[in-house]
Amino acid sequence: MKIITAVIFSLVMALSASLGFAAEESGSGMDWQISVQPQQTAAEKEAARWTEVMENSTGRYYLAKDSVFMTKGAFGDKDRNILQAEVKTVFMNEEIKKHLDSKVFAAKLSPGDSVEYCTQVLLFNLRAKQYRELSSVVYSKNGAVLQVSNKKSAWKIVPEHSFAEIMLEILTHIPASQLQLEGEE
Repeated sequence: MKIITAVIFSLVMALSASLGFAAEESGSGMDWQISVQPQQTAAEKEAARWTEVMENSTGRYYLAKDSVFMTKGAFGDKDRNILQAEVKTVFMNEEIKKHLDSKVFAAKLSPGDSVEYCTQVLLFNLRAKQYRELSSVVYSKNGAVLQVSNKKSAWKIVPEHSFAEIMLEILTHIPASQLQLEGEE
């Protein structure tokens, strides 16, 4: 009797496993990713991209984790020395915000809106301890784009005790195996 019960139990398990596999194949099975973890909204995904690096009298500085990569050298090879990263500055200093709102972007701001943050794409030369800006975008509190600049700046020495120095330190310690090459997804 125990043998018959064991055989029946085995057949039931095998049948239920094959039905589950068939349901998964056909797409009629329950999607556990959706049922277990709620999907992130676009705003939550965007917020999750950024890691706070530091705060000073100007604002809070963030690094986009998914934006750091090696650039291509002169022959198309990976150049571990030159890294590109996207950073964000959220303006916290009320005097700076007042100046930006009233003098720099007054004509572009709608009533009740104010300058909130800017993003920059920066290039860092790790050996020479230099950086340069490749592009920047300034946003308002309501999400309006106030300024876009694609003007590449000249290489500058990284100042001591600055956001750029902290970024240089962070980038120097990222293992090359974790870096993507420019243009890779």
